[in-house]
Amino acid sequence: MTSTPVRCWAPLRFALVTLTLTLPSSQKPCSPINPHVWRFYMTESYHSNIRASTHILGTGDCKPEGCQQQVSILIPPNTFKSITRWSTDPAVCSPHNQIHDDCHQWEDTYGGRPYTSCYINTVNQKSGFFFGNGKGQYTFRIKDPWHQRWASGVKGKLYPWALSSKPVATLYIYRAYIRVVPPQLQQLRDMSQTILQQEQAIKTQLQPAGQIKSSDPPTPFTWLKTIQEAASLLNISGFPNITDCFLCASLQRPLLAAVPLTQFAPSNNSGQCPSPIAKIPLYLPPPNLTLPICYGGSNQSLCNTTRPLSSTLQAPSGTFFWCNKTLTKCINTSSPTPCIPT
Repeated sequence: MTSTPVRCWAPLRFALVTLTLTLPSSQKPCSPINPHVWRFYMTESYHSNIRASTHILGTGDCKPEGCQQQVSILIPPNTFKSITRWSTDPAVCSPHNQIHDDCHQWEDTYGGRPYTSCYINTVNQKSGFFFGNGKGQYTFRIKDPWHQRWASGVKGKLYPWALSSKPVATLYIYRAYIRVVPPQLQQLRDMSQTILQQEQAIKTQLQPAGQIKSSDPPTPFTWLKTIQEAASLLNISGFPNITDCFLCASLQRPLLAAVPLTQFAPSNNSGQCPSPIAKIPLYLPPPNLTLPICYGGSNQSLCNTTRPLSSTLQAPSGTFFWCNKTLTKCINTSSPTPCIPT
C-alpha cells in the first residue's frame, strides 16, 4: 500500500498490563472517610462602573468531628475588589456584633454602624473577628461556627477605613454542608474531561472526506477501532516483521483508507486467502483523474485500464484488492467489481 502525506502518531506496539491491588492480611482496613464537610463561604458584593458584582473571597472548613472549634477564613492578598491595595487598614462592621439598639438602624446601608459610636472591627484588633498581617492578607475568624445564624447567613459591611462615612461593599458569610471531591479523583475527572475534549476535536478534524457516495454516513473516530483495524491489516498483509511499524494517518482523509497502486503484479497462486476487511473507504484521486488499473467490470470513467477476471488472483505481500469498500487478498469472477489494487 502506498501513502499520502501523513503524520505518524505512535509506534504500533501492544502490551497487556495487569494491575493488582493487595492489602496485607495483618493490616486493618481503613475506616470509611466521610466525604461531606461543613464549609463556610465569604463573598464580597460591590458596584463597579454602575455594575453589581459578587465573588467568593475565601472559604474555611470545620474539623471532621464537627463545628465545635473556631473556623478561620483566609483571604489572600489582592482578593478584595472594592478597596485598593493602598487601603491598608480596612474595617468590617456586622449587626450581630452590636449591643446597642441604635446600631441596628439602616442595617442594609451601614451594616450595623449608622453612628461612629457603634462597634467596628479594624484589622489591627488581634482579638477581633477580622484582622490582617500587614501584607495584604486578611483572616475572618468565626468563634461560634455551630450557631444557627451561620446557617441562614450573616451580612456585614466593608469600610476602606475605620472612619469612613459609608461602606464600599457587602460581605456575606454562610455555612453549607457539601460533598468534597478528593484531589486524586478531581485530577482524574480533569484528565478524563481533557481527553474527551481532545478526542472530540480529533473527530472533527478526521471526518472521512473520500467516501464513494455523499450519502454515506461518516465513520466515528475511536482510537480502539483504529488500532483494531490497523492490527487486522498487519495480520493479513504478509509482512514478516512489524517491530518498527508505525501507525500513520492523514488529517484530511479517513484513518484507514485503501490507496490505489500505480504498479501491481498479482499472482495465480492458490494460497490461503484471509477473511476480507469491510467498510474501508477508497482514497480517490483528484477530480478529472482516473485510476491506473482495475480488475473486472467496465468502468472506463474510473480506470485507465480494465482487465477481465477469468481465474482467482492473489495480491502480493503488503498489497490488497479493494472491491466495493472491502479489502481482500484474493478475487475471482464472483467478486464485486471493479476491484482496484491497493
